[in-house]
Amino acid sequence: MAPVKAEVRERPSGKEWVVSFRNDQEPVRAKRTLYVFLTEAGEYKAANYTGARAESVLQRLSDIANPVLGRPLLAGQRSSLAAERSAESIEAEHLRS
Repeated sequence: MAPVKAEVRERPSGKEWVVSFRNDQEPVRAKRTLYVFLTEAGEYKAANYTGARAESVLQRLSDIANPVLGRPLLAGQRSSLAAERSAESIEAEHLRS
């Protein structure tokens, strides 16, 4: 499978490549595009079907919860919320397909 898109994203930790691969024969619509994250030197960092880096999602969840709770979320709480959010996103995408 050949990549369909490759782009460089600027992150607080530096630049990273995001390369996407598409498989139109995948029956689950939410899994048709795979995003692979690489360092600027081309070393593997992560992969997922959303295109969002995990720490970005965790940071957004923490930013949202901070004013509500009056304190930042603890690491375990961020992981829990990210897992719930991922499950909700996957379920919503599945229902739309």
